Amino acid sequence: MSSNPLISVVIPSYNSGQFVVHAVQSALNQTYSQVEVIVVDDGSTDDTRERLFQQNGRIRYIYQSNSGLSKARNRGIVESHGDLIAFLDADDQWLSEKLEKQWQCLNDNSDVALVHTDLYHVYSPSGPPEYKYRDRKRFSGYCYSEFFWGNAILPSSVLVTRRCLEKVGVFDEQIRGASTQDMDLWVRIARHFPLAYIHEPLVLYLQHANNASRNGRMMAEDELYVLCKILDEDPELANTLGHNRVCYRMSELSFQAGYLNADAGDLKRARRYFETALNYEPGNMKNWVYWASTFLSSACREKLRLMKQCVKSFRQCVIE
Repeated sequence: MSSNPLISVVIPSYNSGQFVVHAVQSALNQTYSQVEVIVVDDGSTDDTRERLFQQNGRIRYIYQSNSGLSKARNRGIVESHGDLIAFLDADDQWLSEKLEKQWQCLNDNSDVALVHTDLYHVYSPSGPPEYKYRDRKRFSGYCYSEFFWGNAILPSSVLVTRRCLEKVGVFDEQIRGASTQDMDLWVRIARHFPLAYIHEPLVLYLQHANNASRNGRMMAEDELYVLCKILDEDPELANTLGHNRVCYRMSELSFQAGYLNADAGDLKRARRYFETALNYEPGNMKNWVYWASTFLSSACREKLRLMKQCVKSFRQCVIE
């Protein structure tokens, strides 16, 4: 790798015209000079193309029919030329020194394949940045097993080497929605390479009503899918982490997916997830009760829900 390698910035965008120009501008304003910016428009029906027209010649704009976030990011990777690849979501922005500091970190740690940073939360496009501590430092070094318990690495904070993607693959296109495809890729990278973390907020993460993290049902289902993949690909991991702890984690996540599906009225799907929870913890009465409830009529379920609320209110009054 050269002393000043090209960094390819991949920006997937779907109906994000109101945000994407700011994301692009933050990538073009980096103090690190060797940068190419690739925007993959995943079938937007808004004014994304028109808004980006003014950047003609400074970025590469690629349009594809709507295929999901994983395919959009993968298309950007395929079209890129850099030895290093950075991901930036269309509604996020970077501080100007982000790429320079990440490249310096990689240059100082030749065995590292991925470096990520801390971030600021922004609650409106013009709002002040707020910092929230999330213990992202634990996702550094050889941290493969940490991902089984969760993921705190934001895609917009990541810079990766092309060599690691050539070894472990790219984003899983079976995860079509904007949910856990990032976690799936990070854990595959972490299984083979150490990660690095810069304890400095260098990303502005915009939180709004359309953020994928607000779709709890999709997040729970896709996280369960990723954890099942991890266990299938590495059967020894359960022994390393502890069989009982793994079963508890999988049972709780399966229950969450079942509960959210039941709440949405999809009782068949909910029942399957409760059955999965029972496979991991057959002695858990909560799993049995909620599994049985999926066979009840909507009227009975509503009565049980009201009874549960009454009991909860009564307990609260007793405590007070």
